[in-house]
Amino acid sequence: YLRLYQPLLGNYPYEEFTVVENFFSSGFAFPGFTVLSPAVIEMGPTGLRPGYLDHEMLHNWWGNGVLVSALDGNWCECLTSYCANYMRPILEGRLDDARKQRRDTCSSLSRLTRQRDKPLAEFGRKDGPGQLIGYQKGTMLFAMLADQIGQETMWRALRRLYEDRMGRLTNWRDIQTIIENESGQALGPFFDTWLRRSGMPDIKLDEAHYEPDAGRLLVTLTQEGDRPFEASAPIRLIFDQGYLDERITLRGGAQIAVIKSHRAPKFVEFDPDFRILRKIPADQIMATISGITDAAPLTIVRHGGDFKQYGDAANALRERYDKKKDDLHDIDGDELDDNALPEGHVLFLGRECLTAKSAAAMQAKGVQFGEGYFSVGKKRYNGPGHAILCCVPSEKNPAHVICCYFGNSAMALTKASLIAFYGGNSLLIFDGGKVVHREDFEHTPRVAVEVGSP
Repeated sequence: YLRLYQPLLGNYPYEEFTVVENFFSSGFAFPGFTVLSPAVIEMGPTGLRPGYLDHEMLHNWWGNGVLVSALDGNWCECLTSYCANYMRPILEGRLDDARKQRRDTCSSLSRLTRQRDKPLAEFGRKDGPGQLIGYQKGTMLFAMLADQIGQETMWRALRRLYEDRMGRLTNWRDIQTIIENESGQALGPFFDTWLRRSGMPDIKLDEAHYEPDAGRLLVTLTQEGDRPFEASAPIRLIFDQGYLDERITLRGGAQIAVIKSHRAPKFVEFDPDFRILRKIPADQIMATISGITDAAPLTIVRHGGDFKQYGDAANALRERYDKKKDDLHDIDGDELDDNALPEGHVLFLGRECLTAKSAAAMQAKGVQFGEGYFSVGKKRYNGPGHAILCCVPSEKNPAHVICCYFGNSAMALTKASLIAFYGGNSLLIFDGGKVVHREDFEHTPRVAVEVGSP
């Protein structure tokens, strides 16, 4: 960590860093040391992945080095999450992991109710927003800012922040001023949009026309809401061979963006890499088990005589869900209405995955179940250690999730109590408890390009 971050942020501000195991359930960072829960310590090398020990160590720059002013929001969690959880995969060459973080952040924030969607600047203050906004929206703020000013300029600004504000109480205005000085850009509109304002832009890609004589592409976009956002957004032009990324400035409720192009693209995609924080429609949010939120009831369907490990899976979801809402039903498959799925989210466990209702939900993704096996597409998994977790949107309401968790034998269910933590993918296949295959059921906004004047 020192070799990775000192050249970027400046010298580590303390003489030592001590890792202390204690009884709390989460990590806490203090000047020169961190206290971690036994669960993290027991992870061994897994605890060295981004967002664990590196996050706590980086708080010695942000929070315990440069101090957080109590008169403003808690910016240090935003900046620490950006440097450790988000940027470390990029620094190590794992760009796909960073893209997944951006995608999952957009999806998670899109599920927030209006009451919980509060300005990032209020994170850490009384009645402020929760950790989802504080950590993930805060990370996206710095990621989008780096896109605007350049990554090298961002690192230079963070080194200046550390040098100028070490040991001093610091607020968001101080951070903005330093980044403006280093970048030479006026960033008031950017911080007003993403820091002081709640919500996200709700953008729809309507149509695209190419004018051959003028050599230009006209892309029509609309924004929902009474106060449209102004922001820089990516547009991807898809050709027969290759693609070209462009940026447009979003303004107003409806607009036509003009993009110069010497040839007609076949398709136009809006922000396929999730570079801008934006609202994703319910029917476009990738279905995962993390989509089981308190915004709708959850029904767990299982068979009384099935492997006992399915009870561990049910308990894991119950524990997670009961903290938010009591509207949870754990039923035997015989109690399920033959004519319709229950309202809200549904989790089928074990033998209940073989029923017609679950089969209908999984059919579109090519997932089928049988006695002691399952198949995905043309590939059959019949080993005793094979298990699958697959989630798809409900046909009744795409904001709700239908999940199936199935193992070929009891030995395949060693991760049953942990399935709530596998929310990064739509489909996972396990062998002996180890993930051997992942799939994401993404949806990218795309329109075909019409050639000729609109």
